[in-house]
Amino acid sequence: MKNIIILGLVTSFLLVNQAQSQVIVDGVNINEKQEVKVVQLVAYGNLFSRKVTITIDYGQHIKWGTNRGSIVTDKRGDIRAFNSNIDAINYLENNGWELIDVNSTGNSNSTPITSYFFRRKE
Repeated sequence: MKNIIILGLVTSFLLVNQAQSQVIVDGVNINEKQEVKVVQLVAYGNLFSRKVTITIDYGQHIKWGTNRGSIVTDKRGDIRAFNSNIDAINYLENNGWELIDVNSTGNSNSTPITSYFFRRKE
């Protein structure tokens, strides 16, 4: 009986741990793509909201001029909104990614765009 309980606890732990380790970009869980080692995260503010939407470039084909193919979603395919850039960074850190660099681009006439670069934790 004790062995069954221990086996059940270990199985539950593995399932919960696996469920938390999901970063879904346009229907693709990038944590399952072993060839993806580095990703770029860009956060965009939402009109009439303090939430941010993030896009992740992991080397996939992205239709030019859009974010199509790079927006982070939940399991159902709904766009995942974050409270702030830090919330998005914590999301990736908690899902097996490590922040390695930050880069801000733009000019005096536009809003700067900040890119966060992550690599898979080893």
